[in-house]
Amino acid sequence: MRTVIKIAIALALINAAVRTGLVALDYYQLKDAAQQEAIFGGRTPPAEIATHVLEKAEELNVPLARNDLEVTRQGDLTMIRGVYTQPVELFPRFVYPFELSFAVEARVLAGLR
Repeated sequence: MRTVIKIAIALALINAAVRTGLVALDYYQLKDAAQQEAIFGGRTPPAEIATHVLEKAEELNVPLARNDLEVTRQGDLTMIRGVYTQPVELFPRFVYPFELSFAVEARVLAGLR
């Protein structure tokens, strides 16, 4: 009987770790996509960059709303900031809301304009 309980606990912990890992993977993919938009979107209007980041968030099933995404440009510097809450079911019927945020920036080199 003890072995069954230990196995059940181990499976629950593995389940929680995998679900958390998947959320982390989506977070880093979204952050990387935002970084790519900042790097290669030197001439792209900020509104269009925001649209691309939101499309990537939708593709990854990340609940990032337009109001939670900020794309600004100051001269050659493009900055993208986002914040969202990702609910994760760590254990059966136990959902934990992870607060995630990212901020990336890139500067366009003067010779590349």
